[in-house]
Amino acid sequence: MISTGTEKGPAGPPRGVVALVGRPNVGKSTLINRLLGKKIAIVSPVPQTTRNVISAFWENPRARILLLDTPGIHRPHHLMNRRMVRSAFQALHGADLIAVMMDAQTGIGPGDRFVIQESARGDQPRILLINKIDKVRKSRLLPLIEELSHLGNFREILPISALDGDNCDRMEEVFFRHLPSQPVPEMIPMPTEETPEFQTAEIIREKILFATREELPHSTAVIIEKIEERKGITWIHASLIVERDSQKKIVIGRQGQKLREIGEAARKEIESNLGHQVMLKIWVRSVPDWRGDDRMLARLGLPSGK
Repeated sequence: MISTGTEKGPAGPPRGVVALVGRPNVGKSTLINRLLGKKIAIVSPVPQTTRNVISAFWENPRARILLLDTPGIHRPHHLMNRRMVRSAFQALHGADLIAVMMDAQTGIGPGDRFVIQESARGDQPRILLINKIDKVRKSRLLPLIEELSHLGNFREILPISALDGDNCDRMEEVFFRHLPSQPVPEMIPMPTEETPEFQTAEIIREKILFATREELPHSTAVIIEKIEERKGITWIHASLIVERDSQKKIVIGRQGQKLREIGEAARKEIESNLGHQVMLKIWVRSVPDWRGDDRMLARLGLPSGK
């Protein structure tokens, strides 16, 4: 649930829920990190990096906005992927504004058309964000904007670069123009990004994605088994899940070198976040077909159901 539906907030400045939706790897997580000025969602060059709906409040004197970073919408081949896509669409139902995001570099594909079509099923206002404009020439961008203007009933189309920050300073005004100024239900954050276990697991998984790249991007998961404090030190025990024993060799590396590199990179970031010493212990285990295992997916926070 995104709102309590009980207490009413005061009328005045815009406040509401903005859901970012698009194909995998269009830059939704990069944009949310840019807008908040800190790392909320992990990012990597690997598509389908975001598996859960991540929520974070973007607050300033003018408004209070709950931003939702949704998993990339794609053709699912596993139960895990079906749940990822479903959670993305479910996030749209509670949004006051839908921000459809696409990649200027790759242009308009069938996936973009599907996202545009499906996001129009509700009655919420929609805006279109064309990301990665730093990667294309302006001569190519203008015809793209013209074509997109005929594909959906968008209130606004805004070209941006989430990586470089181009036009991102205009996002505040764009959101404000299309969010309700009347009283709306008091909002509560979704729980996934609130827990230390979730944050820690995501940091470790990000380091795995960068370390293994194309070798096993989607067949890994991280489960935090235990977090405990001992004499000012945070001890973290984590399981790194793969699907086959052969994949264990990839992630562990020769004489354990790759796993040490993953653990060291993750430990440094976790220590930076916590501000004190961390001891991180990672065990690698093989769980065949974990992406189709209902209990495993429940532990990873993915919504239940087929």
